[in-house]
Amino acid sequence: MTNVIDNQGASNIIGLFDLSAPIRDVYLSVLNAGAISVSDFMQTADLHIDRIEVKIYLDILVKQGYLEKYKENNIIKYKTKELKRKSRVVPDSIWEKLK
Repeated sequence: MTNVIDNQGASNIIGLFDLSAPIRDVYLSVLNAGAISVSDFMQTADLHIDRIEVKIYLDILVKQGYLEKYKENNIIKYKTKELKRKSRVVPDSIWEKLK
């Protein structure tokens, strides 16, 4: 059974570039691993960050909308959320200029 704990709106892809190095590294590790618990993260991620920091970074990423925190079989896990891309409107006049 899966229970979503926190489901903020997803941030945009450009915002990833603004993340500081350790938070970005944690995000990229979760992106690479898929849905993961803090325990599994500590065993698989090759980051030299202690468990308390990892938990803080994961929760920051949840609050910023990059990760989703949920409970599965009484284990709290984190997974990446689909990042939204701003839709672009192409003016009709562009087609005339391209001819």
